Amino acid sequence: MTAKTTVDNKMNRFTAANETAMERALTLMRTDIFVLSQFKVPYEGGDLQDSGEHMRIERLHHRVQYGEKGAQEYAGFQHRGMRKDGTHRVQNYTTAGTNKNYLSDSGAIIAPRSGQYFRREASKVRV
Repeated sequence: MTAKTTVDNKMNRFTAANETAMERALTLMRTDIFVLSQFKVPYEGGDLQDSGEHMRIERLHHRVQYGEKGAQEYAGFQHRGMRKDGTHRVQNYTTAGTNKNYLSDSGAIIAPRSGQYFRREASKVRV
């Protein structure tokens, strides 16, 4: 009587499925950051709020940004609440609930929960 053992190496499939799960988690995080920031972005006139976008740049690299080409300086001014050199501070934001740091505050809310996003998506990996 002979015994045979077969080893099926599924590491390549597992690695690919795991990377896909991480992409899904990052996509969910980026979407949630964008949605939260939409509530806080100053929107008098609506141009800055309408210029927001979230996108996948490359594998495992995502971005949320405001300010179309040429308007990024204005988006940065509103986000910091002042110019880069510290002059021309924003005195008040006209709409209640909007403020400076609208994008980083939203990221700070989502970042501590990143483990939950990754665990949830990783638990769906089947090889």
